[in-house]
Amino acid sequence: MSRKYEFLLLLLIVGGVIWHQQPSTNAQPATSSMQTMINTLVDDNVLMTFTLREPLAPNLNTFDVRGAGVRAGVDHVCFSEPWGDNQTRWRCTPYSNVISLTYVETNQ
Repeated sequence: MSRKYEFLLLLLIVGGVIWHQQPSTNAQPATSSMQTMINTLVDDNVLMTFTLREPLAPNLNTFDVRGAGVRAGVDHVCFSEPWGDNQTRWRCTPYSNVISLTYVETNQ
């Protein structure tokens, strides 16, 4: 075998070993943990700040909400707003649109 082919074979073997040993980078499913976290914060009436990739309404990328003003579903989150006479309108977005959720934890 020529040097050229020996080098290519060695390179393939080393590359295969390195590729095989790479740790898995699969993201863990975030939907159930996101739903649980939001519901816990709602139950505790904690003020949350959501930042969205795509706005729910013009210029509405970041907003604050607490308690009954937010509902968490399996794969989405909904926000309430006053609508008409004693009515509430809900705007929903998938978790994939949520860039960040911040809140202040208080020591009780």
